[in-house]
Amino acid sequence: MKTLNGACQSDNGLAQVASITYKAIEFPFRKNGFEHELLERRGLTCLVQRTSVAYGHSHFEVVKLQERGYVRFDNGRELQPAELYPASSKWGECGWTYRTLDEARKRFATLAPTKPMVKQPLSTYSPPIKTAGRLEADAGLGQYELNFAA
Repeated sequence: MKTLNGACQSDNGLAQVASITYKAIEFPFRKNGFEHELLERRGLTCLVQRTSVAYGHSHFEVVKLQERGYVRFDNGRELQPAELYPASSKWGECGWTYRTLDEARKRFATLAPTKPMVKQPLSTYSPPIKTAGRLEADAGLGQYELNFAA
């Protein structure tokens, strides 16, 4: 399994083979016993209130959303490009937790872009196809490929 983008993304994104539009993450959502409510978003940077469903206690998180590219597994299952909440292994790099909203807002202000991001319409996306150790994508300007170790 390989994707075009697997690292913590900056708001400018990494160099890409094709123009990709990602399915936006939907707030609010519930995961691991917490309700996640979006308070503010700029680009891929989000300020989130996270509340325990069982106890009602809240804390705040500042996160840089991940962008997962198109993935096709060997069994034929496909995942479309989407924004994802950072994994716990990325905490401290792409996500931070704060007890107070004031602390979280300060961190958010240092990370959030000041210019709006422009995304391409989904129709410009042509999914890559994994074949024998290469990832191919048609960016509308001809075939491009990314070679990787199998």
